[in-house]
Amino acid sequence: MTYGQLGQITWYTGVFRMMLYLLQALAAVGFLSFVPWKNSKITDMGRRTLYVFLLHGFIIRLAALSPIYNWIHSEVASLALIAAAIAMTLLLCQPFVRRLASPLIEPSVQWIFNLERRATHSFGTGTASKN
Repeated sequence: MTYGQLGQITWYTGVFRMMLYLLQALAAVGFLSFVPWKNSKITDMGRRTLYVFLLHGFIIRLAALSPIYNWIHSEVASLALIAAAIAMTLLLCQPFVRRLASPLIEPSVQWIFNLERRATHSFGTGTASKN
């Protein structure tokens, strides 16, 4: 659609759009500047963020069912909740959580390959067919 069809007929509408594109590019560069260039403890924890993402929902549900949110009425209580959330995030990205949860989150699919191998073997696709 043209700017006229959108109801924007002023001369600076295109300039405004270009400025928004520039702002988006700067925001992307700013975000990517936080990506580390070398391996560190934080990048090691970053490899296990899938576990944090998938497991934090259970903790949020438990917190929602508990009366904990009824006690948060001050800045100190809010800061304590934020500190607990940071601590829970750091806990969930530890290697032992991955070891414990990996059978549920990343189950072995070797049985599928074994099943395929048995199925193709029983149909004789591994041998030359006679015509």
